[in-house]
Amino acid sequence: MAGVTATVLAGTAIAASLASAGMAFYGQQQQAAAAQRLAQYNYAVQEQQMRMQANMQKIAAEQQYAAGMQNARLMENEGLRVEQEARERARRMRQENERIAGSQRARFGKAGVTSAGSPLAVMAESAGLMELAVSDELYKANMERSAYYRKADVEKWQAGFSMIDKAAADYNAATSTYRAQPILMEGQNTATALRVNSYGSLISGVSDAANIAGRYNWKTS
Repeated sequence: MAGVTATVLAGTAIAASLASAGMAFYGQQQQAAAAQRLAQYNYAVQEQQMRMQANMQKIAAEQQYAAGMQNARLMENEGLRVEQEARERARRMRQENERIAGSQRARFGKAGVTSAGSPLAVMAESAGLMELAVSDELYKANMERSAYYRKADVEKWQAGFSMIDKAAADYNAATSTYRAQPILMEGQNTATALRVNSYGSLISGVSDAANIAGRYNWKTS
């Protein structure tokens, strides 16, 4: 009778140990699967966010480049406008100078004064002064035009940096899959650790059951 009781107790203890080990194994396997799913979800979210951020950076860089080049064209157009208006003013000034010179010659002619000597010097000086005014006008316009072109060059130079930002954004978008890998690997490592622990729990439970069996004297009644 005592042998039967020992057998029953041993069987109960072994069953309890195996059941506990099985539950621990199942629970850790479930945790491992959940960790794997969470890792894949976090990886997908992170990769998508990286790609979206890179695309937004690319769009911003392209917009900055387009704006910079547009500003450069505006500056060049302003420089061209200044140059064209200056040439037109110079043309009109020379026409006016010709009119004034002709008027001077006519007055001298009516007065019976020849164009030699002092009258010639006066007309030459007047012509020189008027042409100097034309040259000054063209010089100022040239300086203003050059200033606009320098501004255009600065705009183009700055727009070039936007293309560097665009290239960086393209690289970030292309490598988002790899850059998000650490999140996936971390979750996978967690899942692997849980699976390893589950096998350890199962082995430990089986070992405990074997130890329990070894401590009892199995007898039949």
